[in-house]
Amino acid sequence: MSAHLAGDRELEEVSQRFEQMAGVIRQRERALNRRNGLYAVLSHTNKIIIHDVEPRVLFERFCEIAVNYGEFAAAWVGEVDLASQQVRPLGYRQDQLLHEPLTHLLIAMPSINVCGRPLSMPGTTS
Repeated sequence: MSAHLAGDRELEEVSQRFEQMAGVIRQRERALNRRNGLYAVLSHTNKIIIHDVEPRVLFERFCEIAVNYGEFAAAWVGEVDLASQQVRPLGYRQDQLLHEPLTHLLIAMPSINVCGRPLSMPGTTS
């Protein structure tokens, strides 16, 4: 009887190891799918850049590609207006699963850094 119990324990350990390996495989598969999605975003974005398209349309397409091919919940492109210290949206797209539109985004300009330095208005120092 003890040999039977030892065999059961061994099978349980093997089963647990297989479950752990399956978990690792799932994680790696998700990471690979994410990278493939980002590659698809880059590829489709590069394709539309070569066409002479109005910037506003280009930004909208970038956002559409990020949501459709990159599986992002939402994407937006904005332009920093240093005078008003706001970000003006130039393009936006969101996944249909989001119930509330993410149309309003305020960013406090002093918190934005470029190359480790805070952004400043022309004629000022940071």
